[in-house]
Amino acid sequence: MKTILGCYRTTPTAAMEIESALAPAWIRLQTKALSSLTRMQTLNTNHPIHEFLTKGLRTRTAAVTHRTNIENILQQFEITTRGTLNATLPFTRPPWCTAADTHQYDAMDKAKSMAYTEKRCRIRQIKAAAHEQWTNLTKNAPPSQLKRILQREGNEHGPRLYNKLTRNTCAKIIQLRTGHCSLNSYLHRFGQIDSPLCECGTGLETVEHFLLECPRYSEQRTEMRTKAGTESMRVDALLGTSEIIIKCMEKFINDTRRL
Repeated sequence: MKTILGCYRTTPTAAMEIESALAPAWIRLQTKALSSLTRMQTLNTNHPIHEFLTKGLRTRTAAVTHRTNIENILQQFEITTRGTLNATLPFTRPPWCTAADTHQYDAMDKAKSMAYTEKRCRIRQIKAAAHEQWTNLTKNAPPSQLKRILQREGNEHGPRLYNKLTRNTCAKIIQLRTGHCSLNSYLHRFGQIDSPLCECGTGLETVEHFLLECPRYSEQRTEMRTKAGTESMRVDALLGTSEIIIKCMEKFINDTRRL
């Protein structure tokens, strides 16, 4: 994710997941495991895996300390036992089937198509549940500058935002959105410089100070205000949409030569 975004190595993992639109590894692994179990459940009824699937549904007592992976999945994830899935037969028509015999296998083909549909529907449900799980984690994340930006209505993140920007601009925008950038407040926080104060002497060199307050960039800020509008002179507005970033933020960052 650091390579994709071009952000600092100290950027929080949760922020990088949101900005790169990559769900946490444990959610992606969980989705893969549930999808694999779904495919097992739709194997031919003669397949030996069904013996283990049946055993996995039995009620275990507290005296049994070990549970197999299949038992854990079936007993912890209700979606894996919701309804029944028909078997998807690998072959319904033998290679030697003649044109005259095709009508005999039409019903089997129809059943196979329905079984595939059931399996795809179950996998879509699993992915939708994982996405909802990730969305809830994002909403309940600790307060941060990035969270305040995302809470503003209409603001963008992930590929929807960064696919419209150049590589160099992407890296600088993600740094400003997360606060992990080459401004003095960040560098002092990680012991790179002695003081977090801005060279202008009017306060800490934070993202808000850099964009909205520092008198050293008043000329560039005036031009940015003219293009963006007074109502957009807020951190969450300036860093929220590709339209504002391309329209004025990109030029402001390049003209100031601070990042």
